[in-house]
Amino acid sequence: MQADDKLSHQERCDAGSALNWVGDPRFNPQNRFLPNDENFGFIEIPAGPFLMGSDKNKDYDADEAEFPQHTVELAAYEIARYPVTTAQFRAFAEDRGYGANEKWKRGDDNHPVVNISWHDAMAYCEWLTEKLNNGKIITLPTEAQWEKAARGKGGRIYPWGEQPDTNRANYHNTGIGAASPVGCFPSGKSEYGITDMCGNGREWTHSLWGKKFLEPDFVYPYNPADGRENIKSDAYRVIRGGSWHGVAGECRSADRYGDFPDARDGGYGFRLVLLPGQK
Repeated sequence: MQADDKLSHQERCDAGSALNWVGDPRFNPQNRFLPNDENFGFIEIPAGPFLMGSDKNKDYDADEAEFPQHTVELAAYEIARYPVTTAQFRAFAEDRGYGANEKWKRGDDNHPVVNISWHDAMAYCEWLTEKLNNGKIITLPTEAQWEKAARGKGGRIYPWGEQPDTNRANYHNTGIGAASPVGCFPSGKSEYGITDMCGNGREWTHSLWGKKFLEPDFVYPYNPADGRENIKSDAYRVIRGGSWHGVAGECRSADRYGDFPDARDGGYGFRLVLLPGQK
């Protein structure tokens, strides 16, 4: 699925759907359908600063929850090239007998798993940490980690640049009308090589939004020490990335909103980060 732009987005998605039925070689069915490479699909994001949030003078779709734009310094971390797929989540659900929700089963194996709550996502992370048993921790990205992976150091509005593009992401104007196999928009990847961060499926993050639906309690500048990474809270969690039915503005790298951690939606999925274990 590293097709280039010689194929239309519909042709690439059709090819991905065909792979779903014959067996997608990017994923290893003998290893929980994880990506078939030595690092299980995780890509390192180097330590350093990046621009987080939005500048209204440059991004006219930005809203108050994204202001002010500011510089955030992050340690190195690894993030998954693809969102978690239906096949990957099924391996967890079958192994654990996890029956909290059945709607996620409707998706094709190589599509991003959706109808997933924040708690579902965290349960998967805990399970995979245990199964890999490599001294590292798998969890959800903070919204700062998610945003840096999406937009790079320089603060791109979309992972590839400053303007929306229907050949680079699966959102409403692309016209597919459903989720697509992961990785079908290679020209839409971020500068770090991360795919599907714009459109296809929204993604839960580790970070808290607050107690109100439309107005975040945890505003910018981003400060991980102010309680927004306290996962024992029952506050809304931040969701990122837009979805196949979202408009372009909802798919921007800086777009953020929150929902209940028990909420499930046909557009809600997740992506993993790999972090050093506790010493």
